[in-house]
Amino acid sequence: MQQSKNVRKYIPVFLGVVIIATVILGTAVWCVNFLKKHDWAVQYAKKLEYTFDDSAVNMIIKKTERDKLYADGFAGFYDFNRDGQAEQVRINFSEDALGRTVQVALDENCAVQIALEPGEVQSVFTVVGIDSGDSTYMAALESVYNGKTGTGKLRWKVYGYQDGTFVQQEDLLYVGMADERGIMKEGVIESSFEGRTFSYDVGQNQNDYIYYRSVVFADMKELGISLPFETVGMFETAYKRNIRGIFNVIIK
Repeated sequence: MQQSKNVRKYIPVFLGVVIIATVILGTAVWCVNFLKKHDWAVQYAKKLEYTFDDSAVNMIIKKTERDKLYADGFAGFYDFNRDGQAEQVRINFSEDALGRTVQVALDENCAVQIALEPGEVQSVFTVVGIDSGDSTYMAALESVYNGKTGTGKLRWKVYGYQDGTFVQQEDLLYVGMADERGIMKEGVIESSFEGRTFSYDVGQNQNDYIYYRSVVFADMKELGISLPFETVGMFETAYKRNIRGIFNVIIK
């Protein structure tokens, strides 16, 4: 009887512990879900899911985990020659005294080297295949956004696929910082491709900056790439249905 009384005495304590543990667990689950819901990297990767199918790479890493990119290569797939069979595209990152680069290779005779932004920055690097008209293309884009200053920087190259090789079509840089109304206070639009070379600063050549930005963005939209006009949100690039993802890494 005495033992039964002792057991009953500890029941409220046990129930209290269970309730507290349940509350703590529930709070932890809520916090995890809340952080995922408001994590720009997770949301951005999810927006790209329709572009990046199971044959593509769509990953998120932390800045402290950047070494993962250099340890091994990555493989994506895209049917550049339109024979109904996707070719393997190799993505390899490297770093030396001159800086960081990435190599995008379809085979030994079809590889391009792309310089990456220096420093431990939050960035997104994307490689996509494009089906447009009678041609296929490969585009590589690196986007960097500084949330503290509201500055976005986007550098991208477009290559046409011709007879088993990548032929450069565009080499562009876009930098911008918008005010609270979305109007650019600082920015540069620049083309380094030999077939179309220019550089305009919004502070010194506002009209040319606005005009050429509109031309470049319209050209890219026609290919299927919707670039971010203003540095609002997280400076995200969107893709139309004629584009398939090959590789995407978000470094947050």
